[in-house]
Amino acid sequence: MNTRPLIITSILIVILAVILFIIWGVFIRYRGITGDVAMLAERVTVSSDSDTHTMSSSENMALSVGEYKTIDGLIITLTDIRSDDRCPIDAVCMQAGKIQVSATLATEEEFRSVGFSFPGTPLIFEGYRVSIKDVFPLRTSGNVPASGDYRIAFSVEKL
Repeated sequence: MNTRPLIITSILIVILAVILFIIWGVFIRYRGITGDVAMLAERVTVSSDSDTHTMSSSENMALSVGEYKTIDGLIITLTDIRSDDRCPIDAVCMQAGKIQVSATLATEEEFRSVGFSFPGTPLIFEGYRVSIKDVFPLRTSGNVPASGDYRIAFSVEKL
């Protein structure tokens, strides 16, 4: 009995299943990210050193390194991308990994340099709960974005 066609068929089925799984994963991630980007684009405008955009509490905002935003008296400045060990979207990893960033938080009474991790625990500062909601762009194998290419979406909730 010749088992070679059966082995080849089995291998092709496994390869097809892996390809479909990868395509499905990329589609789900892409679809979720574009929805978040569209939501953020509607709600956030970029600020520079010469102006600021005041937002209400419980808003989400995306910042690049060096940008700042003001929300109900809380000023957030993204100062640095310290590390990015997230699992690339085109890889299978044992752990999701995380990104670590530095920021400054300031009110009229307090100023503090802080570190955030994503995923990570929210930080409570002067009556606000601040955390990272999402990170753009997604990592791909062999490609770590330049510091200026990152957009870090913060979530700020007034307590």
